[in-house]
Amino acid sequence: MKAPNYTPAPWVSKPVTSSVLMKVFSIEAEGIQIGWTPNQSEEAKANAQLIAAAPDLAEALSLILDRLETETHSLAIKGTINKAKEALIKAGYTL
Repeated sequence: MKAPNYTPAPWVSKPVTSSVLMKVFSIEAEGIQIGWTPNQSEEAKANAQLIAAAPDLAEALSLILDRLETETHSLAIKGTINKAKEALIKAGYTL
């Protein structure tokens, strides 16, 4: 699969000390802001961490799929592979 042209990873999340926000930004792209959460609740922190992990998760899933597609699998595994492909396509990857 071909990765979309998103802001280069790694992305990190951290609280903004001067406000109640959590920001997600790219280290490689001169600190460009990727997103933010409206507060610093536990849920907001978890959301920011998940967003920051997105490029790494997508890359890992893509590598796993590349490896699995070279092997024969049961129907149950094929369903899982299709679900993983759908998730990457939703993230902008192309076949």
